[in-house]
Amino acid sequence: MDLRFAFLANSAEVGPDGRFFVLGGGIEGIGVGAVPMVCPALAVLCRIHFLREECGREYRIRLTMTYPDGTASDLASEIVTTPYAIVHGYEDRGGNLQVAFNVFGMRIPQEGEYSFHFGVDDIHVGDQSFFVRVLPGERAGGA
Repeated sequence: MDLRFAFLANSAEVGPDGRFFVLGGGIEGIGVGAVPMVCPALAVLCRIHFLREECGREYRIRLTMTYPDGTASDLASEIVTTPYAIVHGYEDRGGNLQVAFNVFGMRIPQEGEYSFHFGVDDIHVGDQSFFVRVLPGERAGGA
C-alpha cells in the first residue's frame, strides 16, 4: 500500500462509489491575526493504493497531526474500510481508497509547519504539510 496523494480543503466527502467532492481544495496554509487560535473546519483528503493481494480485507485508515515544534497534537481520526480491486478485468491493478477526514475545532497553538500523518493499521504511509503564518493586519482566523 502507498499514499498516492493528499491535500487540504475547506470541506470534502467521498461518495459510495469512491468519487470525492471538494470545496475549496488546494489549501497549503493560512494567514492568521494571532496564535493560539482554533481553525473552525478543515478537510484532509487522501488516496491510498492497495496491491491486488491487499484488497478485500478491512483496514483502519488513521489521521494524526504534529505541531511545528514536533510535539503530537491530540488530533486523531480514523475510518475503517475495505479496498476492492479497481474494476472487473483489471484486478491485477489493485484498488484505491479515497478518504476524507473532516476536522472541526482544530487547535492552532503556534505559527509554523504542521504535519498531518496518514497510517494504515499501524503502518505509516505518508505526510502532508500545512503552514500557519501570523500576518500583521489580518483578522484572527482569516484565510
